[in-house]
Amino acid sequence: MGDVGRVIFKDLITLEEAIARLESELPPKPKVIEVGLNEALSKVLAEDVKAPINTPPYPRSLVDGYVVNYLDVKEASEDRPVKLKVKGRVRVGDYPDITLRRGESVEIDTGAVIPEGGNAVVPVEETKCIGDYVLIYRSVGYGENIAWPGSDVCTGELVATRGTLITPELIGVLASLGISKVKVFWRPKVCVISTGNELVEPGSELVKGKVYDVNTYVLTSKLRSLGYECVSLGVVPDNEDELRKVVGKAIDLCDVVV
Repeated sequence: MGDVGRVIFKDLITLEEAIARLESELPPKPKVIEVGLNEALSKVLAEDVKAPINTPPYPRSLVDGYVVNYLDVKEASEDRPVKLKVKGRVRVGDYPDITLRRGESVEIDTGAVIPEGGNAVVPVEETKCIGDYVLIYRSVGYGENIAWPGSDVCTGELVATRGTLITPELIGVLASLGISKVKVFWRPKVCVISTGNELVEPGSELVKGKVYDVNTYVLTSKLRSLGYECVSLGVVPDNEDELRKVVGKAIDLCDVVV
């Protein structure tokens, strides 16, 4: 019978060539919109994001304990504890108005701001409070148990690049930097059409000669996992008029037809 009624594609091109041809005819013109962090998940950044502030913004204690000048406790040990005057306490969320001097200490909560003059924190487990004084039972080095400004992220540091898919983790980083809105690429709506006389919907009876439609579910699931809005127009038989009608509907509904 030969190839009567059948179209045969004998000249094949690579995927890269096909994409290049498509882009030459329909160059991509991505639209940029600004969204709040609550709407940013699974969207794609349209510009680089740099840190507007240091994180942490202030020197903060990594433990509950006592802020000291490390020079005051360099000889401290279990057998020979160092006794320091307790000048006050800094709670998390407060900004201290205390200046620490030699021979003094300040009680501090985890996450609280280190007062001026302090350069190390002794964990509370290594201390004993006696009235207005504290006994320090071990030495600490300069900066020990302190998170310094910019130790996580520095002002001006590149946090995320254009084209990055926004994840829950990235949203957390952006929030920690005080960023409430980001510019993203507008997300196109995609229509998916499966074609073939042999296709039937999963859940229906599988009559002889037919197979269940798989591509609709694989493609829509993959596209949704990448953040696209998808519309499935179901299965269309191998009929040119039917296909033209459904494709026309898809073009009206969506930005991309697959």
